[in-house]
Amino acid sequence: MKEFAKLVKPRVVPPLHERFSPAVLANHAYLKAVRDCSHGVPLTIALERHEGSVSVYKTACFDDSHEASRFNLAFAERLVKMLLWKHGGWRIVVGGPRHVGEHIRQT
Repeated sequence: MKEFAKLVKPRVVPPLHERFSPAVLANHAYLKAVRDCSHGVPLTIALERHEGSVSVYKTACFDDSHEASRFNLAFAERLVKMLLWKHGGWRIVVGGPRHVGEHIRQT
């Protein structure tokens, strides 16, 4: 994702850290690249929470044949961390490319 962060620059550059780029800009660049190519596949992350409550987040990632698929793991990992922070949960279910789910399991 750092490579995507290098592609986008904030409109206002902070004077104390001129190379700073918010993570949200990298996320937007990644998702735009997925939308603009013909190699996007669905990625769904579900978090099971207290008493069977489930939170589901749907997005997309690159399929395995695309050269930018190397960014999928970092994107999915950051997304899961953010969703756990935001919603909480004790079980994660990943629907999408198998290697993404395996990476989340190992991480």
